Formats: sequence, structure tokens, C-alpha cells
Amino acid sequence: MQEMDLDPSLAFTAQLEVRPGLTAGEGEAWRGALRAAYYEQEKIRNMMDFARQFAAAEDELRERATAAGKPIRTAVIGRTPAGRPGYREATAYMPGNYRVCGVTEKAVTIEGFDRDGWGLDTYVIPRLASGAIYATETT
Repeated sequence: MQEMDLDPSLAFTAQLEVRPGLTAGEGEAWRGALRAAYYEQEKIRNMMDFARQFAAAEDELRERATAAGKPIRTAVIGRTPAGRPGYREATAYMPGNYRVCGVTEKAVTIEGFDRDGWGLDTYVIPRLASGAIYATETT
């Protein structure tokens, strides 16, 4: 994953002083713009942290499947125009050997491996259906 360099000159506390020669309204606009830039950087940092965690979880799942000698199985859940289900809702139905591995505007993709009766067709898909979430296995 490629790292992004975030501009340290936008440090929130260091940049809020009023610039010389600005009127009170311009100074307030300046501070507002800096606050917005700071919060955008925080959002980027949070998304990057989430992406790292997501990649680590994918690696761990693949290692566990390999160690158990099981193939990775995948299913797709169609999303409604309102965006249901999302990542959190679909994740709530997953046992430890399955996880959400992708979310787009139109679908949620889940993957994992069968273990001790916790299989895609024997547990995951019926469990999702109990919450009116319908998944189809892909090959």
C-alpha cells in the first residue's frame, strides 16, 4: 500500500493565529479554511488506518485458510438503492472464519473458509438471510 504524506504545516493549533493585514471576517474565513483542511487530513489518516487494518485482516484470513487446508469461498450480497447492507451490518452476521472483503455502491463481497460447521452455504448465507440480507456464492 502506498503511503501518503500529509502536510505537517496544517497542524491545527499552529495555524489558527490571525494573519497580519486581514480583517476580522477574513481572519475568521482563514481559520475556518484551516480547520476544514485539518479535519480532511484527519479523515484521510483514519481511512489509511482502516485500509491497513483491512489488509492485515485479509492476510490473516488467508493464512488461517491455508493452515487449515481449506479453499477460500466468496459470496456477493446485492445492495439496495439506500445502501443497505453496509460494511458494519454485513460484518455483524459473520463468524470468525468469514469477513467482508469489499464494499461497492452495488454489492458487498464476503470471503472466508469453512470450519467446524461454520460454512458459507450451511451457516453464513442462511444467517444473512435471517436478517433479510441475501447472498449468492460466486465461483
